[in-house]
Amino acid sequence: MKMFAKGVVALALVTALAACDEGPEGGVRIDNQNQIRPELNSVRVVDPSLAHYKNRSGTKVKSALDIENVTVSQSETGFPRLSVEVRSKVDGPLALEVRSSWYDASGTPSDAAQAWSRIYLPPQGVAVYKTVSVNMASRQYYVEIRQAR
Repeated sequence: MKMFAKGVVALALVTALAACDEGPEGGVRIDNQNQIRPELNSVRVVDPSLAHYKNRSGTKVKSALDIENVTVSQSETGFPRLSVEVRSKVDGPLALEVRSSWYDASGTPSDAAQAWSRIYLPPQGVAVYKTVSVNMASRQYYVEIRQAR
């Protein structure tokens, strides 16, 4: 009888562990607000307040920001380095928060999501966000931008 009870407990444990394994695949949005896989090697403005904007002349602009240049290079120490140029289309200064996550060649997360970093954009100006992965296996990135809180 004890062996049967141990078998039932072991089966329940295996079933519970298997259920935990069915979670989202690697590459889930790093802010965990939903289960949508991000488009890797992309920059996403996740703040709806930056999605539509009217400038002083009343012209509607689809987005308050443009992403003008994204480059991945190698740092002096050999780790992958990411640089993102962000242009403001707003008539006033903007404070933004940016963070990135790195993935290996197969799309599995290779670094923990980085903390939000602040960048400041002058009116109609450009700022550059730079980050370096801490994992040599990192090959792909995902960047999120929101208005500073």
